[in-house]
Amino acid sequence: MKIILLESINSLGRIGEVIHVKNAGYARNFLIPKGFAMKANVKNLAVLKDKQDEINAKEAIKRKAAEALKILLEAVKLEIPVETNEDGELFGSVGVVEIAKVLVEKGHIVSKRDIVLPSGQIHNLGDVEVKVICHIDVIAKLVVTLK
Repeated sequence: MKIILLESINSLGRIGEVIHVKNAGYARNFLIPKGFAMKANVKNLAVLKDKQDEINAKEAIKRKAAEALKILLEAVKLEIPVETNEDGELFGSVGVVEIAKVLVEKGHIVSKRDIVLPSGQIHNLGDVEVKVICHIDVIAKLVVTLK
């Protein structure tokens, strides 16, 4: 099924792109009802062509906001206190939920879905570089310190 993206989606593509979705259920059950996409037919392609300038302007505004967020996030030094045993091993792990919670407490609006850990949950003390997807083209890198 061919669809037109109405929002940039990290795993699929950019706003305004016509893509082929292998599983039509994903488009019919999720993308189209949520307003992330519409069917790619002649009428919708004509509408897309007419609105291309408006779409580009909105995307430029979102990108500019994402770049500003990237600058703010890269200036943040996250220190997350964790409980350890006598050998310095963590009780449990730290994941995207905990990192998102700390970022929100510091005043940054970040979703847990936008945080990418290098190799899953963090199980060791020390510094870990974490990526935060601010926009499909803008990725912030910040250091999380577990102490």
